[in-house]
Amino acid sequence: MRPRLWPRLLALAVLPFTGTLIACEGQVVPVEAVAPGPDCAALIAVGTRALGCDPRLGPLMTELRASPDELRCRGAARLLLEPPALARGRVVSVYERPPAPDPSPLTADEHAALAELVLPGTLILVPDLAPGPGVPNTTATLDGAALGSDVRGQLSSTGQPGEHLLMVRHADRETLACVTLPACESLTLTAHGGSLAPHPALRPGPCEGLKHGP
Repeated sequence: MRPRLWPRLLALAVLPFTGTLIACEGQVVPVEAVAPGPDCAALIAVGTRALGCDPRLGPLMTELRASPDELRCRGAARLLLEPPALARGRVVSVYERPPAPDPSPLTADEHAALAELVLPGTLILVPDLAPGPGVPNTTATLDGAALGSDVRGQLSSTGQPGEHLLMVRHADRETLACVTLPACESLTLTAHGGSLAPHPALRPGPCEGLKHGP
């Protein structure tokens, strides 16, 4: 499962660019507004498509339109397109530095990949049994990966649009279901113990055509 894409794109907000120049005498000189170049235009296009996934992208897209910076956009685009890192299995030295960003213009393949980028969906699972004495936590996995939990006990995960195998566990009971995630939207399901409330995006049992397990 691909990790959340939008924190990667939001990382663009901290890439170095001030939108102003400092003159020798210390005077601040605003940069004149310019039209976005091809690489910023491509990044703005995918960011605009993703506004429904994360509203925090709105101010960032506005900033990019007002002060486009091709080097900054290239770095963010390549960060967005890079394959997910392995969660474990690789020892990383504390002295290891991330590779320097590639300053060259985006290639035709990279532009095509941005245009075809699949927007993830978000699954939110709301248990209606609060954990306490004698009441264990509700846990769940999506395609075998554990859903994260927040302070309210809600579980969540992201994934590509389409069908996914959902497993919900509570005490000694578990439920297997096939859930269909929409693109760039949140889907909220309710769990009562180890069972799931009916939902149009949910059907009992495994997903047909998906390989489950080893």
